[in-house]
Amino acid sequence: MVSKKIITILILFSFLVVFLGFYYLNVSRTGVGNGNSDKTAKWEEINIKNCYLVQTEFKSYRTSITSEELKDTQVYTSSQEVKQLNNLGFHYVEGVGELNDVYLYYQGLNKQAFFVVPLGLTDYRLKTLKVDDVDFWLQDNLEQYPLCLEEKFQVQSSEKENVLAAYYLFEGYYYNYDPEEINSIFIGGEIIPARAVDRTWLNLSNNYTLLFDRLRDRIENSDLAIAMLENPLRGDPEPCRGCMMFTGDARNAQGFREVGFDAFGVGNHFGDGGQSGIESTLKLLEDLDIGLAGASNSTLDAASRPYVMQMGNYKVALLSAEDVAAYYWFEGSYGTNYYSKKASTGGVGMIDKDKISSDIAKAGELADIVIVMMSWGSEYTNHSNAHQQALAHAIVDAGADMIVGSHPHWVQEIEVYKGKPIVYSLGNFIFDQTDEGLNVHWSRHNGETRQGMTMMAYYYQGELKSIEMIPHIMCGYNQVGGESYNKSRNLAWGIQEGTMTYEEVDKIDESKGCVWYQPTPIKESHKVYKFLWDRVMEFTNL
Repeated sequence: MVSKKIITILILFSFLVVFLGFYYLNVSRTGVGNGNSDKTAKWEEINIKNCYLVQTEFKSYRTSITSEELKDTQVYTSSQEVKQLNNLGFHYVEGVGELNDVYLYYQGLNKQAFFVVPLGLTDYRLKTLKVDDVDFWLQDNLEQYPLCLEEKFQVQSSEKENVLAAYYLFEGYYYNYDPEEINSIFIGGEIIPARAVDRTWLNLSNNYTLLFDRLRDRIENSDLAIAMLENPLRGDPEPCRGCMMFTGDARNAQGFREVGFDAFGVGNHFGDGGQSGIESTLKLLEDLDIGLAGASNSTLDAASRPYVMQMGNYKVALLSAEDVAAYYWFEGSYGTNYYSKKASTGGVGMIDKDKISSDIAKAGELADIVIVMMSWGSEYTNHSNAHQQALAHAIVDAGADMIVGSHPHWVQEIEVYKGKPIVYSLGNFIFDQTDEGLNVHWSRHNGETRQGMTMMAYYYQGELKSIEMIPHIMCGYNQVGGESYNKSRNLAWGIQEGTMTYEEVDKIDESKGCVWYQPTPIKESHKVYKFLWDRVMEFTNL
């Protein structure tokens, strides 16, 4: 009788034979393994690149960090990335497990920290920093971006196609992500192509693009560019001083096209030209393939329709609504879209949740991403009011992916509600509320109306990965004085005539001249930067 011990040995031996058989067959098929590879197989070398982004708390003043500074800083990453980052020269890398949720881990640290993570782990609730002043999100900069690892390895020629199927060829390198799946949207606040902007520059110069010069590269190089158009465009209206009924020159439309705008939402003065003003604006923009959301010269139902745009492989729907100028909301036959019911007193009443749900549902059927641009809120405050917040939450509850607002003429906070960003106010973009200049004390019209932000939203494979807020100031001027004062103090004339450069403009004290109304991005070193950033972040919950 065979002992149990012998039976056990025979069973183990049988398993070993089977295992070796399968191993031999696998080696013969792939040509890989412990020196016993197929000597006749052809091998090829491929280069794979993997790039890392640096993120920190959104409230930080920082916009950039140097690679050398990173190497002498405690940085956090996923455990599997530690070895690779050490190869880049990092000395203080802490692996923190799988790091599936960078933002939640960051909150647990309760201190400023730097995360160095691959694209798939970035979170828009954290700020993405430039590295050595190179912006990862700009494809033209990718070869100069310092946090890209290159890895070389060999594969059999017969397997190369299968191996590379998971990678993407871009500028001679295979990336473990698709750089062309990165998309961007430029978003601006209120533009008023009327009143003093018309009177002192646009109508006199016949130049409808120069005021965008400082941000033109961003507008042109984004997949989409949108902003809020405060008023209608019609003919060649006589510019007015200090008036409160705005109509802009029709030539502005061509300027918007040349700069690269794709669509606009509407501001609270969009009905100032009546039905004919809306009709004229719609025609002008449509002829130039520029969309408009939020207004119609026929029905309010038409004003509720989204404008749908193509962004790479994804469709983006823009909806816009006006929550301030009740005096022309309810004409019935034309006007601007609205999401609040009319109060018995004639002002803003309860939120129209049924209309919001219907509008956003229709937009969601047409597009992958739904953005709502709102004209709302109380003027001259950096904090949204309770009505704004309730309206914003109703819009997100209905399915919107992002809300961006204007009208207060000041910047306001950013909120994340159910995972969706709400930017309550970007402030003024191109506006003429600049008459009192910028001083060390801040009064109602002294400084804050000259400060605003534009915004870049970056997506990867249709998912929002980063929000960049770009603070700017507009130049001040004294509205008194005739044409000679305009010619001597508005340095836009020198730029247009080629007798000055922006580098020369920047060296001149503002009291001696500047480019009127032009939004100029500012860096952390600017005297206004921290003041402006603090006003946005005071009530921000990121």
